[in-house]
Amino acid sequence: KSVLRIIIMNFIVALLLLALSLPVEVESIDRKGLQGEDHCNHHSPCATGHFCTSDLDGEEVLCKLCPISQTCNTLNLSEEGVQNCFVICDDVESQFEEEATEEIETLESEIEDAVEEATGERTGSTETKGTLLLAEVDAIEGEWIVVMNAPDISGESQKQENEFSVSAAEALIYEVGISSVEVVGAYSSALRGFGIRNMSKLDAKRLAKNTKVKYVEQSREVSVTAAWGIDRADQRSLPLNNCYRPFNQKDGSDVYAYIIDSGIRITHNEFKDSQGQHRARWGTNTVGDHQDEDCNGHGTHVAGTVGAKHYGIAPNINLVAVKVVKCNGKGSTLSLIQGIEFVMNDARGKKAVTNISISNLASTSSDQAVKNLVVSGVPTIVAAGNYDSNACNYSPARESYAITVGATASNDYRAWFSNWGPCVDIFAPGQSIQSTYYRHNNDIYTDSGTSMAASHVTGYAALLLEYGYSHFFVKSQIINRSTKYKVHNAGTASPNRMLYAGGNVSAACPSKGGGCVSGDTGIYSEDENGVESVKVVSELKVGDAVRGFDSNLNKTSCKVEAIGQFGTGDVYGNYTADHFIFNTKTDKIEPYGTLGDKKVASKYDFISDCPLVEDESGVMFGPIDSDFCGGEVDTISWKNYLELHVAILRVVLASGPFWFDSSSYNNMATVKQFAPSVCKNMLRCMKDNTKCNKLEKASQKFIDKALTEKARAKTLSTFSNLGSRCQIGSVSAVVTSGKSVDTSLIGTASC
Repeated sequence: KSVLRIIIMNFIVALLLLALSLPVEVESIDRKGLQGEDHCNHHSPCATGHFCTSDLDGEEVLCKLCPISQTCNTLNLSEEGVQNCFVICDDVESQFEEEATEEIETLESEIEDAVEEATGERTGSTETKGTLLLAEVDAIEGEWIVVMNAPDISGESQKQENEFSVSAAEALIYEVGISSVEVVGAYSSALRGFGIRNMSKLDAKRLAKNTKVKYVEQSREVSVTAAWGIDRADQRSLPLNNCYRPFNQKDGSDVYAYIIDSGIRITHNEFKDSQGQHRARWGTNTVGDHQDEDCNGHGTHVAGTVGAKHYGIAPNINLVAVKVVKCNGKGSTLSLIQGIEFVMNDARGKKAVTNISISNLASTSSDQAVKNLVVSGVPTIVAAGNYDSNACNYSPARESYAITVGATASNDYRAWFSNWGPCVDIFAPGQSIQSTYYRHNNDIYTDSGTSMAASHVTGYAALLLEYGYSHFFVKSQIINRSTKYKVHNAGTASPNRMLYAGGNVSAACPSKGGGCVSGDTGIYSEDENGVESVKVVSELKVGDAVRGFDSNLNKTSCKVEAIGQFGTGDVYGNYTADHFIFNTKTDKIEPYGTLGDKKVASKYDFISDCPLVEDESGVMFGPIDSDFCGGEVDTISWKNYLELHVAILRVVLASGPFWFDSSSYNNMATVKQFAPSVCKNMLRCMKDNTKCNKLEKASQKFIDKALTEKARAKTLSTFSNLGSRCQIGSVSAVVTSGKSVDTSLIGTASC
């Protein structure tokens, strides 16, 4: 075995000598001292223009010619020492040295493999040898990420020793003999190592060979990848129902979403809470442009889908801007890792999620940083990428600890641009997504990309954390709760899973500017045990307890007395457009709610024993159909509104809830023709009992003209003395609780 080792070692020396004898073209120069093929050492240096090679044991052996470029006319070479080629023209030196080093390293690797196969031993060091990871494309010249080996200690000492500092990085650089470089940060959380700029590839190779170094990776360019989406997220199948009901009524409260992107316009009005306070804040800026703002828009759009008031999956979440790309949407692996380092430190002790809608080709360091972020307790959602390609070729999309999201279009087909493959975990809406933008505080913009898809999943992850799921189970919950087999053309080896962010409880529909129709308004309701949930109006029934306000605007529990659907009509926003709305700014009643875009949709009407009911968005609306009163009460005061509510409620309680059943009426046009007069005269009768005769006449016309025969019969069974304000059984007697009844006047002109 020893003889075999001697033979192999001699063979190694021969191969190395052959490798160093690379053919180069040189100019004729004056030479002193030892020349080509002469033996050399520290005491017998080579001539100018030559350098001394070395064997595996570090002993100098032969002089070789230095490479000389045809365009380099001057050689500033030292005649002393054995390394005489290091100061020739940089381009020539680098090319020669790199080619020679690559040849030698290849041979060394092949020889070590051969020795190990023959003897079972390695010829090299037993310590961990560093690796140099070069970026084949999108490389950033001179920028590198250095990842250190873990310290060989344990216990509390390991925790302390694992902390890595800028001074430690500088000491290592000095030890290796590298100068004129810039250390741009030291990491102990995302990675154990540091970033460095202005370092040549040759120095990077030298640094990677240090036994303290695990690997050195070249930084590469990263870039950002770009609402029916939240509507689709809360239902299993198409078609869309124009409403979003979040998981178990959660809204992201007390959860922090770190948006690693181009920054966030933190002053956007969509990022305010119910008290008008900003929920978004600035975290860090790692790109060095000294612009703590989103000057690209991508990050603000992503943040909006995560947590905007009207466009977000988690509309009350706390948003943190982590800027890692510049105004042009470009950043670097290094800036990304610095951003992750910030999140790991800032998110300690918080319920937190991270969105990384950034894509670049495979990067070991960024993958490791993302993995460490997830392990630290922060679920991390990443975009699959927009290259219609295998996501396993991109970072951090290929990192298995992350939740990698592909994009779908509104027809449930995989978006034409979306990456696919086994590294994708789930699909979510990502094409033509409307969300917040960066140009002003009310800016809304439509964009497409797996970034938009990832942000839907990030919002849902926050809802799961708020509900009480441990960060360990967020990924499995998202995948297990998803809807299978809905994505068309999902792509080779892709999981056919669509995000489902709906919940076990019929929940609220946020006021997102016309995205929801009246019938889907979310109303707070209590069960018989006093447990509050949220129901849409269409799911309410007579007797349900709902949250509302009394005549003094104090919050109270209210009872639904009647409810019904009145076909389709014009509605605005997410509550019934033809219901009275209480304007908290003016303390006045507005006859028509017009928040959001006007549309034609199903309309639901109901009345409770409270004058105002609160919907899930905080809007205080009157459970009275203002169309019933029409233009007669355009300027109704709060006092008059209270009396009108009492009058209508008394009629409903006396006769039954059929007034809120559309089948009780011949047609709505006739209702609108005769109902306003009834409404106006109800108020007159309430104010002055002597003026109730006109109410009786208006009621008679309404019953005769607007009601169906069946409804008319029900009404007359209740109002047996219709037409006389002075008798029990009249409309006015019901409206005034008998105050209009004066039997002494029966038979007179007054009755």
